[in-house]
Amino acid sequence: MLNISDAGKRSRLKGLYEYLKQNQDHIVNYEERKGLGKTFTTQVAQSDIESIINARHKKSGKMQWSREGAHNVLQIRSEIISKTWIGQWQQAVLSALGAAV
Repeated sequence: MLNISDAGKRSRLKGLYEYLKQNQDHIVNYEERKGLGKTFTTQVAQSDIESIINARHKKSGKMQWSREGAHNVLQIRSEIISKTWIGQWQQAVLSALGAAV
């Protein structure tokens, strides 16, 4: 174990360790996916999402999103893409409506 005397650094390192420990089942092994011939990058999806968000945040556009509105829309879109929308759409919509009110 590393001997880190700075309490702030030690705390951040411990936080990172706990995060990795709690999420290890969900962390993608990109090297393994590449070796299996599976998709191993999210670059295309990230680029598309960034383009959509940037278009909606332009001041000159007819329709604009607030940060909160964009967050809510992206939550719904991610639910649809991850195939969990069918089982959770009511909860997601009610939560988004509650945030909008």
